[in-house]
Amino acid sequence: MTALVVWPKKLGFVVCVLAILFMSLVTYLVFLEPPWLSYTNLPFPVLNGPVKAGTTVSLHLARCSTSPVTRVYSVSRVLKCGGVPILLPATVSTIEPGCNKAISNLSIVPESMLPGTCHLEGYAEIQGMVRSDSIKWESQEFEVIR
Repeated sequence: MTALVVWPKKLGFVVCVLAILFMSLVTYLVFLEPPWLSYTNLPFPVLNGPVKAGTTVSLHLARCSTSPVTRVYSVSRVLKCGGVPILLPATVSTIEPGCNKAISNLSIVPESMLPGTCHLEGYAEIQGMVRSDSIKWESQEFEVIR
């Protein structure tokens, strides 16, 4: 008879401990999950300038990943000249674990662009284990010429 009384008390304790561990894991993943991607040199330096309409803008990226594996992320781009936004095609990129530097030649200034001062901005979106992060970025200003 004593064994039947002790078992429910131990079961309640085990269930309580497991529930606390589960809630701690959920809290970590949802609220404390580290960002998988960060940029360390914002605004990105423009390596070529002035830029002729119809050519690419070369950006120097310094970025870090806290993930133990190679991650894939999407990048949106908007070219802003004189307050007028021009949506550029989104791309997909990868990043190895740790910090690295890269040169991005993916943003092409449209041929119809008028001369003036411009800059690029956008978001990098990377999927974590539970949630995704959006990291805002922008470039330094550059001149567009004909």
